[in-house]
Amino acid sequence: MDRPAIRWHTDLPRDEAPDCPGVQAFTFLSPVAPGAGGTLVAAGSHRLLNDQGELRSKAIKARLRAMPPFARLMDPAHPDRPAAPGPFGEADGAPIEVVELTGAPGDLWLMDMRALHTAAPNASAAPRLMMTWRFLREG
Repeated sequence: MDRPAIRWHTDLPRDEAPDCPGVQAFTFLSPVAPGAGGTLVAAGSHRLLNDQGELRSKAIKARLRAMPPFARLMDPAHPDRPAAPGPFGEADGAPIEVVELTGAPGDLWLMDMRALHTAAPNASAAPRLMMTWRFLREG
């Protein structure tokens, strides 16, 4: 699999509440196999920085880059940058793993909207056909 794109981001800013503000659902309209462009998620990243007040995506990325696993993940020139999904370390006591969202039509993934994620390169000849919905908590 090609190295992931580096446009890592979050879909919501962090706020002072440690609770999940919402989830994003991903489903597939056609099979998406590993290496076929499934979204990459830094699982565990939603547990970080939730006690630092409101932070937008740019500030979140800057603070995460200061943590060794994310420095490796987010720097395209880093010699130890992971080339494939899998566990790659711990940050502030939270295990971090890159997960590629893959599946068949009808499969569903739910992601905390504070999770760091990016689009993955599609190394297959087939287009990636996925749908996503966002569900925000009220109040």
